[in-house]
Amino acid sequence: MNEIDPIHIVGAGMAGSEAAWQVAEMGVPVVLHEMRPETRTFAHRTDGFAELVCSNSFRSDDDENNAVGLLHWEMRAAGGLVMAMADAHALPAGGALAVDREPFSRAVTARLEAHPRVTIARGEIHSSRRMLEQSAATPAEEAVARLALLTRQQGKILQLVSAGLMNKQIAWELSIAE
Repeated sequence: MNEIDPIHIVGAGMAGSEAAWQVAEMGVPVVLHEMRPETRTFAHRTDGFAELVCSNSFRSDDDENNAVGLLHWEMRAAGGLVMAMADAHALPAGGALAVDREPFSRAVTARLEAHPRVTIARGEIHSSRRMLEQSAATPAEEAVARLALLTRQQGKILQLVSAGLMNKQIAWELSIAE
């Protein structure tokens, strides 16, 4: 049986935590890199994953009349960890989805730490070289095969990232709005 090289995800914020969960649930091993507690930030208060630092609100949860609510619905339908833990730690907030921040973060952290295909690597990464040193380098043929699996939109995003564009610039270029 062929062993699958792990996918490395840098950062255990909301997106990194969800990405790690989804990849692991698809049967692919994941190394989730998180700089905390080794490196602290002024905004973070805990070592937990998916820590909400500015607000406890996920904004509107109305999936029929609001794009954010529709995204919540899609994440739930995809078996998303972040939404499952948000629902489990929801607070009354009218039409919005708000959570009890610390229990939410602890729950996301615990689920990822317990997942058999997720390895947590604590410490700051200054370049992708550290990730490559921590696992065997992927052969060129495998890289080409993986690139061939990208959708057209993913290919465009990869080109824009390679050109040095940041998230909001990429969204602007592809006419994607929040």
